[in-house]
Amino acid sequence: MRSQREVAAVPIPVETLARSIARHPDYRVQRRSVDLDRREPRLRKTGELSVAVIDCETTGTDPTKDRIIELAVQRIAVDGRGAIVETGPMRSWLEDPGMPISAEISRITGITDADVRGLGIADGEAYSMIATADIRLAHNAAFDRPFVDQRLELGGEAWICSLNDMDWTAHGFECRKLGCVLGRCGGFHDAHRAAGDVSALVNILDHRLPGGSTVMRELIRGAARPTYLVEAPKTPFAATQDLRGRGYRWDDRRKLRWRYVGEEAIDAEVEWLINDVYAGKREPVVERVTWRERYSLRE
Repeated sequence: MRSQREVAAVPIPVETLARSIARHPDYRVQRRSVDLDRREPRLRKTGELSVAVIDCETTGTDPTKDRIIELAVQRIAVDGRGAIVETGPMRSWLEDPGMPISAEISRITGITDADVRGLGIADGEAYSMIATADIRLAHNAAFDRPFVDQRLELGGEAWICSLNDMDWTAHGFECRKLGCVLGRCGGFHDAHRAAGDVSALVNILDHRLPGGSTVMRELIRGAARPTYLVEAPKTPFAATQDLRGRGYRWDDRRKLRWRYVGEEAIDAEVEWLINDVYAGKREPVVERVTWRERYSLRE
Protein backbone atom coordinates (compact mmCIF):
# COMPACT_ATOMS: atom_id res chain seq x y z
CA MET A 1 0.00 0.00 0.00
CA ARG A 2 1.27 3.53 -0.88
CA SER A 3 2.03 5.84 1.99
CA GLN A 4 0.09 9.11 2.19
CA ARG A 5 3.29 10.97 1.23
CA GLU A 6 3.72 9.11 -2.02
CA VAL A 7 2.35 10.79 -5.15
CA ALA A 8 1.64 8.77 -8.27
CA ALA A 9 3.46 10.03 -11.38
CA VAL A 10 0.74 11.12 -13.81
CA PRO A 11 1.90 12.28 -17.26
CA ILE A 12 0.58 15.74 -18.06
CA PRO A 13 -0.22 16.43 -21.75
CA VAL A 14 2.18 18.88 -23.35
CA GLU A 15 -0.64 21.13 -24.55
CA THR A 16 -1.98 21.40 -21.01
CA LEU A 17 1.45 22.43 -19.77
CA ALA A 18 1.81 24.97 -22.58
CA ARG A 19 -1.54 26.59 -21.80
CA SER A 20 -0.69 26.74 -18.11
CA ILE A 21 2.69 28.38 -18.72
CA ALA A 22 1.21 30.84 -21.23
CA ARG A 23 -1.17 32.14 -18.56
CA HIS A 24 1.77 33.16 -16.36
CA PRO A 25 2.74 36.84 -16.90
CA ASP A 26 6.48 36.08 -16.74
CA TYR A 27 6.52 33.52 -19.56
CA ARG A 28 5.70 33.40 -23.25
CA VAL A 29 5.03 30.16 -25.14
CA GLN A 30 6.15 29.77 -28.74
CA ARG A 31 4.73 27.05 -30.96
CA ARG A 32 6.29 25.50 -34.05
CA SER A 33 4.70 27.04 -37.12
CA VAL A 34 2.62 24.54 -39.10
CA ASP A 35 0.97 24.92 -42.49
CA LEU A 36 -2.24 26.95 -42.32
CA ASP A 37 -4.95 24.68 -43.75
CA ARG A 38 -8.23 26.27 -44.82
CA ARG A 39 -9.49 24.23 -47.75
CA GLU A 40 -13.23 23.84 -47.25
CA PRO A 41 -15.13 23.67 -50.57
CA ARG A 42 -16.52 27.16 -51.22
CA LEU A 43 -17.40 29.67 -53.92
CA ARG A 44 -15.20 32.75 -54.31
CA LYS A 45 -16.97 35.88 -53.11
CA THR A 46 -16.88 39.40 -54.54
CA GLY A 47 -14.03 41.44 -53.12
CA GLU A 48 -11.71 38.52 -52.42
CA LEU A 49 -8.12 38.63 -53.64
CA SER A 50 -5.90 35.72 -54.60
CA VAL A 51 -2.34 36.06 -53.30
CA ALA A 52 0.71 34.00 -54.31
CA VAL A 53 3.05 33.83 -51.30
CA ILE A 54 6.58 33.23 -52.58
CA ASP A 55 10.06 32.51 -51.30
CA CYS A 56 13.21 31.39 -53.07
CA GLU A 57 16.72 30.31 -52.12
CA THR A 58 19.48 31.27 -54.55
CA THR A 59 23.19 30.88 -55.26
CA GLY A 60 23.77 34.53 -54.31
CA THR A 61 22.25 38.00 -54.22
CA ASP A 62 22.70 39.23 -57.80
CA PRO A 63 19.74 38.24 -60.02
CA THR A 64 21.74 39.04 -63.17
CA LYS A 65 24.37 36.42 -62.28
CA ASP A 66 23.00 34.10 -59.62
CA ARG A 67 20.26 31.48 -59.94
CA ILE A 68 17.34 30.05 -57.97
CA ILE A 69 18.04 26.71 -56.27
CA GLU A 70 14.70 26.39 -54.46
CA LEU A 71 11.30 27.98 -55.08
CA ALA A 72 8.18 27.65 -52.91
CA VAL A 73 4.70 29.03 -53.64
CA GLN A 74 1.38 28.86 -51.81
CA ARG A 75 -1.84 30.47 -53.01
CA ILE A 76 -4.21 31.99 -50.47
CA ALA A 77 -7.56 33.77 -50.77
CA VAL A 78 -8.10 36.93 -48.72
CA ASP A 79 -11.45 38.60 -48.04
CA GLY A 80 -12.18 42.32 -47.85
CA ARG A 81 -11.25 42.45 -44.15
CA GLY A 82 -7.82 40.96 -44.81
CA ALA A 83 -8.68 37.55 -43.36
CA ILE A 84 -7.34 34.41 -45.04
CA VAL A 85 -10.43 32.44 -46.07
CA GLU A 86 -8.77 29.73 -48.14
CA THR A 87 -5.33 28.18 -48.59
CA GLY A 88 -4.08 26.20 -51.53
CA PRO A 89 -1.48 23.44 -51.44
CA MET A 90 2.15 24.27 -50.80
CA ARG A 91 4.39 23.60 -53.78
CA SER A 92 8.19 23.70 -53.73
CA TRP A 93 10.88 22.73 -56.20
CA LEU A 94 14.64 22.32 -56.10
CA GLU A 95 16.51 23.38 -59.22
CA ASP A 96 19.99 22.70 -60.54
CA PRO A 97 21.44 26.18 -61.13
CA GLY A 98 24.07 24.99 -63.59
CA MET A 99 26.81 26.35 -61.33
CA PRO A 100 28.38 25.20 -58.06
CA ILE A 101 26.57 26.09 -54.83
CA SER A 102 29.04 27.80 -52.52
CA ALA A 103 29.87 26.39 -49.10
CA GLU A 104 28.34 29.50 -47.51
CA ILE A 105 25.00 29.07 -49.29
CA SER A 106 24.96 25.37 -48.36
CA ARG A 107 25.67 26.30 -44.74
CA ILE A 108 22.76 28.77 -44.69
CA THR A 109 20.19 26.70 -46.60
CA GLY A 110 21.38 23.13 -46.15
CA ILE A 111 21.10 22.69 -49.94
CA THR A 112 24.08 21.08 -51.67
CA ASP A 113 25.04 20.37 -55.29
CA ALA A 114 23.99 16.75 -54.78
CA ASP A 115 20.51 17.80 -53.61
CA VAL A 116 19.71 19.73 -56.80
CA ARG A 117 21.59 17.72 -59.42
CA GLY A 118 19.33 17.14 -62.42
CA LEU A 119 16.26 18.74 -60.79
CA GLY A 120 14.19 21.69 -62.02
CA ILE A 121 11.19 23.87 -61.32
CA ALA A 122 7.93 22.73 -62.93
CA ASP A 123 7.69 25.85 -65.06
CA GLY A 124 4.06 25.53 -66.11
CA GLU A 125 2.73 24.89 -62.62
CA ALA A 126 4.87 27.57 -60.98
CA TYR A 127 4.00 30.12 -63.66
CA SER A 128 0.28 29.39 -63.39
CA MET A 129 0.24 29.65 -59.58
CA ILE A 130 1.99 33.03 -59.64
CA ALA A 131 0.84 34.66 -62.89
CA THR A 132 -2.88 34.13 -62.25
CA ALA A 133 -2.81 35.56 -58.72
CA ASP A 134 -4.09 39.09 -58.10
CA ILE A 135 -1.07 39.88 -55.90
CA ARG A 136 2.36 38.38 -55.36
CA LEU A 137 3.88 38.59 -51.89
CA ALA A 138 7.32 37.88 -50.42
CA HIS A 139 8.99 38.88 -47.16
CA ASN A 140 11.84 40.62 -49.00
CA ALA A 141 10.36 41.35 -52.40
CA ALA A 142 13.35 43.46 -53.45
CA PHE A 143 15.33 40.20 -53.31
CA ASP A 144 12.76 37.61 -54.44
CA ARG A 145 10.93 39.51 -57.19
CA PRO A 146 13.86 40.01 -59.62
CA PHE A 147 14.83 36.33 -59.38
CA VAL A 148 11.26 35.06 -59.83
CA ASP A 149 10.37 37.54 -62.60
CA GLN A 150 13.44 36.58 -64.62
CA ARG A 151 13.21 32.84 -64.05
CA LEU A 152 9.53 32.57 -65.02
CA GLU A 153 9.37 35.60 -67.37
CA LEU A 154 6.57 37.22 -65.41
CA GLY A 155 4.97 40.56 -66.19
CA GLY A 156 4.53 43.64 -64.03
CA GLU A 157 1.71 42.72 -61.65
CA ALA A 158 1.24 43.95 -58.09
CA TRP A 159 3.79 42.85 -55.49
CA ILE A 160 3.72 43.24 -51.71
CA CYS A 161 6.81 43.16 -49.50
CA SER A 162 5.94 42.08 -45.96
CA LEU A 163 9.33 43.37 -44.81
CA ASN A 164 8.83 46.97 -45.99
CA ASP A 165 5.16 47.65 -46.79
CA MET A 166 4.04 47.86 -43.16
CA ASP A 167 5.22 49.88 -40.17
CA TRP A 168 6.00 46.96 -37.86
CA THR A 169 7.23 49.21 -35.07
CA ALA A 170 3.91 51.05 -34.92
CA HIS A 171 2.21 47.70 -34.28
CA GLY A 172 4.51 46.73 -31.41
CA PHE A 173 7.08 44.59 -33.23
CA GLU A 174 10.73 44.98 -32.22
CA CYS A 175 12.15 44.00 -35.63
CA ARG A 176 11.04 43.08 -39.14
CA LYS A 177 12.99 39.87 -39.79
CA LEU A 178 10.79 36.87 -40.57
CA GLY A 179 11.85 34.81 -37.56
CA CYS A 180 11.56 37.78 -35.22
CA VAL A 181 8.07 38.68 -36.45
CA LEU A 182 6.94 35.04 -36.22
CA GLY A 183 8.29 34.86 -32.68
CA ARG A 184 6.31 37.97 -31.70
CA CYS A 185 3.23 36.22 -33.13
CA GLY A 186 3.95 33.24 -30.84
CA GLY A 187 5.66 30.88 -33.27
CA PHE A 188 9.01 29.63 -34.51
CA HIS A 189 10.22 27.71 -37.56
CA ASP A 190 13.28 26.23 -39.26
CA ALA A 191 14.48 29.16 -41.33
CA HIS A 192 16.22 29.41 -44.73
CA ARG A 193 14.25 26.78 -46.62
CA ALA A 194 11.72 28.15 -49.06
CA ALA A 195 8.67 26.07 -48.09
CA GLY A 196 9.23 26.64 -44.36
CA ASP A 197 9.58 30.38 -44.87
CA VAL A 198 6.39 30.53 -46.96
CA SER A 199 4.47 28.56 -44.33
CA ALA A 200 5.74 30.87 -41.59
CA LEU A 201 4.82 33.94 -43.64
CA VAL A 202 1.25 32.72 -44.29
CA ASN A 203 0.78 32.31 -40.54
CA ILE A 204 2.08 35.84 -39.99
CA LEU A 205 -0.31 37.23 -42.61
CA ASP A 206 -3.19 35.64 -40.71
CA HIS A 207 -2.11 37.18 -37.38
CA ARG A 208 -4.63 39.59 -35.86
CA LEU A 209 -3.11 42.81 -34.57
CA PRO A 210 -4.18 44.54 -31.33
CA GLY A 211 -6.37 47.01 -33.22
CA GLY A 212 -8.36 44.16 -34.79
CA SER A 213 -6.91 44.31 -38.31
CA THR A 214 -4.81 41.49 -39.73
CA VAL A 215 -1.21 41.75 -40.91
CA MET A 216 -2.47 40.97 -44.43
CA ARG A 217 -4.92 43.88 -44.32
CA GLU A 218 -2.26 46.34 -43.17
CA LEU A 219 0.13 45.14 -45.88
CA ILE A 220 -2.46 45.65 -48.61
CA ARG A 221 -3.14 49.16 -47.33
CA GLY A 222 0.55 50.02 -47.22
CA ALA A 223 1.52 48.47 -50.54
CA ALA A 224 -1.39 50.01 -52.47
CA ARG A 225 -0.21 53.54 -51.66
CA PRO A 226 2.01 55.12 -54.33
CA THR A 227 5.58 55.76 -53.18
CA TYR A 228 8.71 57.30 -54.59
CA LEU A 229 11.90 55.50 -55.48
CA VAL A 230 14.78 57.74 -54.40
CA GLU A 231 18.19 56.93 -55.86
CA ALA A 232 21.25 58.66 -54.43
CA PRO A 233 24.33 58.14 -56.65
CA LYS A 234 27.85 59.22 -55.67
CA THR A 235 27.07 59.95 -52.03
CA PRO A 236 30.07 61.00 -49.90
CA PHE A 237 31.54 58.28 -47.70
CA ALA A 238 31.03 60.45 -44.61
CA ALA A 239 27.25 60.19 -45.09
CA THR A 240 27.21 56.37 -45.20
CA GLN A 241 26.01 55.80 -41.63
CA ASP A 242 23.34 58.48 -41.89
CA LEU A 243 22.04 56.96 -45.13
CA ARG A 244 21.95 53.47 -43.64
CA GLY A 245 20.15 54.75 -40.58
CA ARG A 246 17.56 56.37 -42.82
CA GLY A 247 16.90 53.08 -44.62
CA TYR A 248 19.01 53.42 -47.76
CA ARG A 249 20.24 50.17 -49.32
CA TRP A 250 23.28 49.66 -51.51
CA ASP A 251 22.83 48.50 -55.11
CA ASP A 252 26.16 46.89 -55.92
CA ARG A 253 25.34 46.49 -59.60
CA ARG A 254 24.47 50.15 -60.14
CA LYS A 255 26.80 51.49 -57.43
CA LEU A 256 24.30 53.72 -55.68
CA ARG A 257 22.11 53.90 -52.59
CA TRP A 258 18.33 53.83 -52.77
CA ARG A 259 15.13 53.61 -50.75
CA TYR A 260 11.35 53.97 -51.12
CA VAL A 261 9.72 57.02 -49.54
CA GLY A 262 6.04 57.74 -48.94
CA GLU A 263 4.24 60.56 -50.70
CA GLU A 264 3.90 62.53 -47.48
CA ALA A 265 7.67 62.51 -46.85
CA ILE A 266 9.21 62.88 -50.31
CA ASP A 267 9.76 66.66 -50.21
CA ALA A 268 11.58 66.50 -46.88
CA GLU A 269 13.67 63.54 -48.08
CA VAL A 270 14.84 65.30 -51.22
CA GLU A 271 15.63 68.43 -49.23
CA TRP A 272 17.68 66.40 -46.72
CA LEU A 273 19.69 64.73 -49.48
CA ILE A 274 20.41 67.97 -51.33
CA ASN A 275 21.37 69.96 -48.23
CA ASP A 276 22.79 67.45 -45.73
CA VAL A 277 24.28 64.77 -48.02
CA TYR A 278 25.24 66.52 -51.24
CA ALA A 279 25.78 70.01 -49.76
CA GLY A 280 23.95 71.50 -52.72
CA LYS A 281 26.27 69.96 -55.32
CA ARG A 282 23.95 67.19 -56.61
CA GLU A 283 20.33 66.09 -56.58
CA PRO A 284 18.87 62.60 -56.12
CA VAL A 285 16.92 60.80 -58.86
CA VAL A 286 13.24 60.49 -57.91
CA GLU A 287 10.62 58.28 -59.60
CA ARG A 288 6.98 57.74 -58.59
CA VAL A 289 6.15 54.01 -58.42
CA THR A 290 3.17 51.79 -57.56
CA TRP A 291 3.11 48.22 -56.33
CA ARG A 292 3.33 47.08 -59.96
CA GLU A 293 6.81 48.54 -60.44
CA ARG A 294 8.07 48.46 -56.86
CA TYR A 295 10.85 45.95 -56.05
CA SER A 296 11.45 45.04 -59.70
CA LEU A 297 14.94 44.84 -61.13
CA ARG A 298 15.99 48.34 -62.13
CA GLU A 299 18.00 48.72 -65.29
